[in-house]
Amino acid sequence: MQKLNKRQTLFLQTALRLKSDCAAGVWKPLPAIHALAVHYGVSYCTMWKAVRALKKDGLLAVSQGARVRLKGAAAAAPTGDLCAQVLRNGILNGTYRPGDPMPKFDYVQHVHHLSRSTVMAAYARLARENLIHKEGKSWIAGPVPLRRAEHGPRAEAATVLMVVRNAADWNSLFNNFFLAPAITMFRGELSRADVRILPFLIEEPSAAFASMSGNLDSLRSMVRGLGARYRGAFLQEQFAPAEKLRTLVLELSAFGSHPVCYFDFSGARDDMQRAPLGLPACFYRLYLDEKTAVGHAIDALISRGHRRIGYTMLGGQSAEWMTLRLDRLRATARGTGAEILRADLTEPFWIPPWTAEINKHAAFARQLDAFMRRPAGVAGTAQSLLSITPSLRELLRAGATALVAPSDWFAQQVYLWCRGAGIAVPGDLSMITFDNTPDSEAMPITNIDFGLGHLGFVAAHIILDDIPLKIPHDGQIAGPVRVMDRGSIGKEG
Repeated sequence: MQKLNKRQTLFLQTALRLKSDCAAGVWKPLPAIHALAVHYGVSYCTMWKAVRALKKDGLLAVSQGARVRLKGAAAAAPTGDLCAQVLRNGILNGTYRPGDPMPKFDYVQHVHHLSRSTVMAAYARLARENLIHKEGKSWIAGPVPLRRAEHGPRAEAATVLMVVRNAADWNSLFNNFFLAPAITMFRGELSRADVRILPFLIEEPSAAFASMSGNLDSLRSMVRGLGARYRGAFLQEQFAPAEKLRTLVLELSAFGSHPVCYFDFSGARDDMQRAPLGLPACFYRLYLDEKTAVGHAIDALISRGHRRIGYTMLGGQSAEWMTLRLDRLRATARGTGAEILRADLTEPFWIPPWTAEINKHAAFARQLDAFMRRPAGVAGTAQSLLSITPSLRELLRAGATALVAPSDWFAQQVYLWCRGAGIAVPGDLSMITFDNTPDSEAMPITNIDFGLGHLGFVAAHIILDDIPLKIPHDGQIAGPVRVMDRGSIGKEG
């Protein structure tokens, strides 16, 4: 196969990714094609084309039943070892979380075409590695858990500190759709191990949080009070100055080698590195891989022929991250022949992200419906909708054939606007957006998933230290980026 370039189609990009993963030993043996399609975030048809391309290269073989297998040296490992590796990978990447039941022997036999004795040997091997254990007749992921009685009362349970600026930041962690996958996974994994979470407000002490807020002295006192129960800390992204973060990390790491996990939800804090700042080996930065995410978005559009791509902003009210994402989009598109067209949506018609509405797309839908139901003669037509939103109208007149929305909440509004204005998606305008929040499946908009749930899983098990994890030696952990293809990208023209 040829070297990847920006103009190649999606199935060739997927084929190169699969080839690279096979060479690295990620797939031994290969799962079914539909499972590969889910993993790489493409349709079944696209995955099948990628497999056929690698078949022509002699890397893969495909049986009559569409069963895919590696050829040559890559497939030489014993089947028992390969089966154990597949299951091990499932545990390490969170497919089988500690406490979840492992697949039945019959299922593994059928999917991987193995004998029962081979599957049993693979399970026994994982049990010796303390990756699974048996409860009754079922195999369960993770090591044997401690009984609650062995922990003692809840007040004596192992504890993780969540260090945030103020009460507003604490509340936002649990009421933000964007952060929900990471925080829910993080809390759930700790709860399974009976580890509790305590907040600490470092910048703005609150009477409501009493002893759980204050300055560094108060933080030291709290950690000392926890004693052996202290297991590590979680830091929120809003701690802007690197030197302040460094001081906080050093303070927390002074109490043994307990992990300090810094969640960089903006993906912009490349300055938080161990070596340059002199941070200890127990410091981990878990971040959103903006570069890869933007690259996937541009590749998905360019591979379908789009060269004039719009990007929406909220006029003078746009947040800093929107501007940073626009800069990265333009840098990625440079040299590909594509042009990124900025559209400043200044009309009061749009609902901003800071509105009190929880479901912003639902609020916008009500607002749009009210407009379209206005009495005849007052204007409830597609043309009238275009007339009150000149920013998007001008973007289309400028020749934009595709649109990159900065996030879910705005993509959903633009999608509804397109329907009201008689603009077909993806027939007239292709769309792609970011974040893949829990409510994003409400509309068929192709989305970039940052792997926040995976980051929450990894952070929890770094602290629990109960299963082996694949962590870069520098402690910089990026969420796995995936394209969630929901059919909103068509061919240009």
